[in-house]
Amino acid sequence: MIEGGDKTAINVKISSLLENNKFDRAVPLLISSKQYERALDICVQQNVPIQEDLIKKIIPEEEPTNAMEKSKKADLIKTVAEKCRKQGSFELASNLYLKVGDKITSLKCLIELGDANKVINFANTARSSETYVLAAN
Repeated sequence: MIEGGDKTAINVKISSLLENNKFDRAVPLLISSKQYERALDICVQQNVPIQEDLIKKIIPEEEPTNAMEKSKKADLIKTVAEKCRKQGSFELASNLYLKVGDKITSLKCLIELGDANKVINFANTARSSETYVLAAN
């Protein structure tokens, strides 16, 4: 959206939107200017729903080439998942935790969602004793 734009002008526009309580319009601008943490914090604080389209803009689809990039991407995914969980988007959070290989937290999100069928299916698919015990409780 704003690839080559003037950063100062973008930041002025973002500040203006935030001052006028137009958080839902400020968040995409923050994301396009790569201010992910600030955008996510505003989403949680101001009840702006974190939706899949925003997540796709935040988390790059391409696979990282080195270990440091993989670590950064995993940290970013965990941060987004935590924010989704705080907002009550448990299914989205579960999917994100699963992307980084955190099956236990993913299952806990599904339990918070309250959908017994999804919990059972997840436990059966994960096939680990921890998930079976957690799902049974």
